[in-house]
Amino acid sequence: MEVDLRLDSCTDVSLVLREFYDSMQFKPRLRQGLKMKLYQLTEKDTSLSGYVVLPVYVVMESGRTVELEVEAYVVPGMTVPILLGEDFHLNYELTVSRNVEEGTFVQFG
Repeated sequence: MEVDLRLDSCTDVSLVLREFYDSMQFKPRLRQGLKMKLYQLTEKDTSLSGYVVLPVYVVMESGRTVELEVEAYVVPGMTVPILLGEDFHLNYELTVSRNVEEGTFVQFG
């Protein structure tokens, strides 16, 4: 299933929309993680269902596809299916460069 991913360096942990997770034909196992509260993303009393380990496939400029992995907490009520947070950025040493004329580029390492 192809999904547009959002890189969000202002989010500490990666998140996946509960409704997106529920729609997956082959769901990864839901695991129990740390108890935490999310501020400014969802309603105050939103509870996390746990987290899942998801594959992330990235097509490089060379045309080669690279498989990465993300641990994402399952959260209801987000406006996007997946947010790749600061944890993902640090794990893969991502650098995001934005340019009005050339667009956005993501570099590894």
